[in-house]
Order: sequence, then structure tokens, then C-alpha cells
Amino acid sequence: MKTRIFAWLCVAMSLGLVCSVFFRRDVRKKLRAEDFVNRIARGSNDRPALRGIENNPSRATEVACALARDGQIERAWKWCETLPPALLAECAPLVASIQATTDPLGAWQKVGSLADEKLGAVCQKAVLRSASDGNLQELAGFAATLSDPTDRETMLCEIVSRWALQDPAALSQWAALDDMPDAVRDMAARRLVHDGDALNRSPEVAGVWAESIVDPGSRATAIETAAREWSAIDREAAREFVRRSFRLNATTKDSILTSLTEETPP
Repeated sequence: MKTRIFAWLCVAMSLGLVCSVFFRRDVRKKLRAEDFVNRIARGSNDRPALRGIENNPSRATEVACALARDGQIERAWKWCETLPPALLAECAPLVASIQATTDPLGAWQKVGSLADEKLGAVCQKAVLRSASDGNLQELAGFAATLSDPTDRETMLCEIVSRWALQDPAALSQWAALDDMPDAVRDMAARRLVHDGDALNRSPEVAGVWAESIVDPGSRATAIETAAREWSAIDREAAREFVRRSFRLNATTKDSILTSLTEETPP
């Protein structure tokens, strides 16, 4: 019996010893990783410290983000450029996102100069999504230059939606520019009518924007939305707006007027 107990104790001690060795090894590895990142961030050029980084995606990403967050944007980009393509594809959008929070123009120019056009497009979207709402007009201008039509529409939609909620008056001025493409103006008008608080501030303005939409289907929907919201404030004014609209066909106009009549008075 004593022999069996002694044997079990030996096994338990051995397992504990093995676990402690692996635990200490993990701790040392973690400390070495943190020291490695800190040395790189401080500007260390210790080449032995860089060995094996190509095979360690998490370490490469950690270094890139550490440099960027430390304000060393140029060093972060130089670091990324030394990486193989697979790691560059992981790190570049992260660095672009961090830079965009403080310098969206610089980030946009940098990602536009990347040799890999596909990676550049990914980074451009990262910049547009990460920049603060204080630069929405600048971001909308950037988004309008995207080469891929789908990306251009998606990003403009996101930015215009944010802008309509934040400052519909500024969005209205931007969308009213003479050189604004119809598709972009339509998108802004839809957001002003559907997503912004322009309806609450001025239903008349929302109605004007609704009528400005080029696409007939979207225009009719926007006019009806504006009329319904306006009707909650002043039903007769809303009905007069619909009756006088020259952008609706007779059938659609009658349908909207009927729906306004059937609504319960406010």
C-alpha cells in the first residue's frame, strides 16, 4: 500500500514539474516577445532579434501596430515593406487604419502608392472606415475616386449615412455641387431623406431633396417618405407638396395622397 502511494506521489510530482517547466517557458516566451516589440518600437536594429519573424504572423502584426500606435508611422510602413506578401497583406490595413485616425490624408496617399493594387484597395477601405467623423467631406471625396464601382458605391453609402446623421446641412451643400455625379447626388439625397434628421429639422428641405433624385423608383419612395413625415407635422402642407410635385406620375401621386388621407390625424 505504501509503495503504491509513493508511486502515485512520484507521478504527481513529475507531472507538476513538467507543467511548471512549460509554464515558465511560455512566460519567458511572452516576455521575450514583449521585449522584442519594445526594442523594435524604440528603434533597435538588432538583426538577430528579427530572425524568424517571417514565420510568425502574430509577431509581425504586433510590431507593425506597436510602431504605428507609438506615432512612428514611417517606421511602421518601412517595417511592413520588409515583410513577405502574405504578412504585408495582414499588417498594411492595420497600419493604415491606425494612421487614418489622426492623418487620413497621409494614410490615403500612402495606401494609394502601394505597388499591389488589390492590397491598396483593401487599405483604402480601411482608411475610409477608420477616419473620424470630423473629416467626412474629405472622406467622401476620397471614396468618390475609388476605381471599383462596387467599392465606390459601398463606401460612399457608408460615409454619406454617417454624414447625414451628423450634419445634414453640410451634406446638402456638398451634394448640391454642380460637378456632383447623379449617382452620388442620388445617394446623398436618399440618405438625407431616410437616414438623416433633415426630416425633423425641415421637412420642406427633405422634400426638395426627394424630388431631386434622378432614379424614378427611388424618387417616388423618397417623396412618399418625406410626405409621411411632413404629414405628422402639417398634413395639409404635406398633401399640397405631393399635389404640386412635378416629379410624380398621376398614379403614384394619387396613391401617396390616398395613404396620407387614410392616416390617423396627429
